Amino acid sequence: MTNKLADLLFHPKTLIKYRTTNGFKVLLYLLVLTAFFILVPILDFVLSPELDITDKSRFSEIINVDFNVAKDLPDCALHDGVYTCRNEEAKKQEIFTMLGFIKVVSDENNKYTNNGLYLIKLTKNRVYIVNQLGFAVGVEYGDLPKSWQEFDFTAIKNSTYPSDSLYYLVVGGLNEVIKQYLPLIIIGNILVNYVIHILEMLILTAFLYLIYSRFSYRYGEIFKIAVFARTLPITISVILNLLSIYSINSFIVTILTFFYVHQAVMKNIPQDREF
Repeated sequence: MTNKLADLLFHPKTLIKYRTTNGFKVLLYLLVLTAFFILVPILDFVLSPELDITDKSRFSEIINVDFNVAKDLPDCALHDGVYTCRNEEAKKQEIFTMLGFIKVVSDENNKYTNNGLYLIKLTKNRVYIVNQLGFAVGVEYGDLPKSWQEFDFTAIKNSTYPSDSLYYLVVGGLNEVIKQYLPLIIIGNILVNYVIHILEMLILTAFLYLIYSRFSYRYGEIFKIAVFARTLPITISVILNLLSIYSINSFIVTILTFFYVHQAVMKNIPQDREF
């Protein structure tokens, strides 16, 4: 095992032996490399999965919401599973839009409509999620995360820091969801990155194939070699992540992979190749 790892890391000429490796084993190894590649962010997430005030700016950018809208919140509150508003204007009022296509609205009487956007409607007895075609799914307030089962928009906008108060309300329930589904979130993160890595490898292999196909290598063979050639580049990338160096990671992984594949191919040109 030690010798195999040493060959993968430091002896690119030996990578030619993986050209005939079973395809399932190659994909499984790429999955292992993917999990290793995102090891540092996963560890950070496991050690500190909850969002706090230090994440406010980044979170705001991700969901595209300015929490300063807190100063214009409707005079409404949710208490004992019932959402009520203090005036007619607040009963049908837009609160904010997130991600550019999901509008959160106060709609005590469930009369608000807006074609073209997804809606999250706070009605008297439940919250409705409405798609662009008008199909709605209702959720009882008691089935929401605990942090979202009781709130007072008036108290939030009259607080010392209304923007922060609204942020705490939003991420409070989100943190509960994160803690409950942490294993699934991690697995999902790995799988998403795995798909991305497969696509990257397919594109990189296509480029490499254009260069080395003249040496009688097949696309699948170059793909397999390239997967195992990523061992050292990804190891270096993980080390750089530990050192909080992120800007050159992708460049290093791509260049080193190309270099290792080149070494393997050029040092092991098939003997039957006619020049």
